[in-house]
Amino acid sequence: MKFTKIKRINLIVSFLALLMAFGVTTFAWIDQSTRIPSDVIGKTRNAYFACGDGSAEFPFHIDRAVHFFNLSFLQNLGIFDDDIYHFKVSDCNGNRVEIDFNAPNVIDVFRTIQPIGTETHPFNGQFDGHTSVLKGYTVNGYGFQDVGTFGFVGPDAKIYDLFLEAPTILSHPDSLIDSSGFTERNDGHINLATGYIVGYLSEFAELDFVFVIAPEIQSLMNNFANRSQYGLIGFNEADGGNIAGGPREQAYDFAIDAISSYNALMQARSAYSNWIVSGSGGLSLNQVLNTGNPSPNPPYNIDLAIPGPGTPRGTTPPYNNTFSLSTMQITNPSTNETVFLYDQMVADNNPIKSVTNGVESFYNRENIDLVGFIGWDNNDIVIREPRQNFTIPAIGSTFNPLNYNRSILLYVRPSGDNTALGEARGAFSQAGSMGFASGFDINTGAYREGGQHTYEDWGGANVTSQLDFKEALTAVREDSETGQFIVVDAAVETPDYFIFAVISSTNGFKAVQKLEFSYIPAAINADSLSGISNIDFLHSVNDVLDLADPREDYVFSFVNFGYSLSDAQGINITTARNADGSYRFDFNYVITDNSFFFLDFINLFQYDIKIFYDNDEIYSGTNQIIEVRLEGALAPAVTGRNLPGSGP
Repeated sequence: MKFTKIKRINLIVSFLALLMAFGVTTFAWIDQSTRIPSDVIGKTRNAYFACGDGSAEFPFHIDRAVHFFNLSFLQNLGIFDDDIYHFKVSDCNGNRVEIDFNAPNVIDVFRTIQPIGTETHPFNGQFDGHTSVLKGYTVNGYGFQDVGTFGFVGPDAKIYDLFLEAPTILSHPDSLIDSSGFTERNDGHINLATGYIVGYLSEFAELDFVFVIAPEIQSLMNNFANRSQYGLIGFNEADGGNIAGGPREQAYDFAIDAISSYNALMQARSAYSNWIVSGSGGLSLNQVLNTGNPSPNPPYNIDLAIPGPGTPRGTTPPYNNTFSLSTMQITNPSTNETVFLYDQMVADNNPIKSVTNGVESFYNRENIDLVGFIGWDNNDIVIREPRQNFTIPAIGSTFNPLNYNRSILLYVRPSGDNTALGEARGAFSQAGSMGFASGFDINTGAYREGGQHTYEDWGGANVTSQLDFKEALTAVREDSETGQFIVVDAAVETPDYFIFAVISSTNGFKAVQKLEFSYIPAAINADSLSGISNIDFLHSVNDVLDLADPREDYVFSFVNFGYSLSDAQGINITTARNADGSYRFDFNYVITDNSFFFLDFINLFQYDIKIFYDNDEIYSGTNQIIEVRLEGALAPAVTGRNLPGSGP
């Protein structure tokens, strides 16, 4: 079976040589997968590898730089698609080797490889490193979605007993790359997956005793969404590309309670009665929130809408103005200072809260909002009729909550699983049920810009459910300078929030007694990091080879880092393991818009870590979670924390 494969390779080579005889131009390998370099064309089987036929008994032997180069190129042409082939990094006598790609006798073209394997031609081979060293090579990931020494590793692959020293991973595509063949990676996003060892690791693929020494990722000139889950691996399919309980997952909650909010707003209306409400045409807070002449059914005592002349409150519009509770601003006439109403309420110890089973949860205007045509009586928050159709905002536009009257807006953070963003609990009354105004199009996998919402039912009385991003109205990121929310394409860019619009199912009014939300991530542990349980960073190969029984005695560190870049963000990062087992990370970054991103480190077993930005030390310590916020011209902001029960 292997013999027929070798004949096929020779036939391909002969055909390409024939094309050259007719004057067909060949190109450098970096011109992509349908072209093959002149250095490779016309060579015999023995020139591709030192020896072997690719079988388990006689694997293809790799003992020179050109052999590793040939593997990368032939793999991405699909030459090894029809079977599981075996490779061994050793000479033909079975001796371990060190292949230095920067040695004087190595031709320049062979010093740079492609990521080994693509989604079209995944690497499914058995790669025995034989404790040999591949040193000083460069991986050019331009045009590839999965970038690492190995690009896309299929489910049948096993890569083991291998040392990778000083690899440079180039993962900086420009905006002109052909991404038409790219597919979804993290949370439904179309992004690159970049790692020192592997770009994309399929479920059931094995990495076993693979070590990296002094590696570097270069993505400073990045112009495409680009992500690394572990640093060592760009995307681990087994856990969906996310780390359960990782730095981007933090517990939070918020709530609105009818009685608490009614009492708090009545107190605020009294305390700031003569403060002027922004956008009201000069009306005071008492005038805006005081219903004056409520209609008898229901008799609202507080309202977020100002009726037009001669229009009783509580009746059908026209209304001159509507407001939202979280964005309403008031101006103190004595100081001329303008503040958010709810911020002033909190500052004056008058928050809105909900208590369930003795546990308090507070209103947070960053996570929840009540928007116009909503009133309060002593017992209920009443969402008014008639229900309107919502238009889904365009990508790049500023999200305006006032466009979504008669709704309660929930601003929910992404999580490791965006189909389980957190638990929402509602207590409702009156006829009909409550639901979500969804902007998601299941056919396109994106939010429908300019289209109308669809109604996703939630329930009629006391309901609890896990929020799913497909029920959301849209997705946004927060502009770090203005604080405004900008609508983003959630299939490409990780949003700061998914926005859910809670509405009534009918044109009749709906009363809300309570709405609570909570998200509790899984606790991070070694199981959360199972994707890197048998791979690691090293100072020297001797840290493993000098052990009496490496497989029994070596202790894996589980240290890793991760980031998620937009097309306006880039980073270079190197990792060094010191002789004492401690770590040093050096990075530089660039952001060409007003966005920000996080560079996160996980240090479960509390190794000493130093982090340098542009050669300046910005962190030294042993925290288990280290978060570096990178934003424009601002200095990197570093926070370190430990997991509960782990000490200071």
